[in-house]
Amino acid sequence: MTIIKKSGKKEEFSIGKVKSSLTAVCNEANQPLSEKEMGRIISEVQQFIKDKQMMTTQQIDVIITGLLYTRGYYVILEHYVKYGVKR
Repeated sequence: MTIIKKSGKKEEFSIGKVKSSLTAVCNEANQPLSEKEMGRIISEVQQFIKDKQMMTTQQIDVIITGLLYTRGYYVILEHYVKYGVKR
């Protein structure tokens, strides 16, 4: 799948980048997730995007923020939103 970045640049989607970003945010928030929970979130992201040919980084962010919200990770969510503004 192709990702369209905010700059308009296109690149191949990497679930590893999603995981490393989420891990960095969890560390910044001092709210580490267990490997099991991180795996669940990553798996759900993959389910949301599995049939897509192209998405924007903003669409991926909406998926992740929705998952964090529905799972009650409000502190991580707050830091994730701040992290997105920094990018």
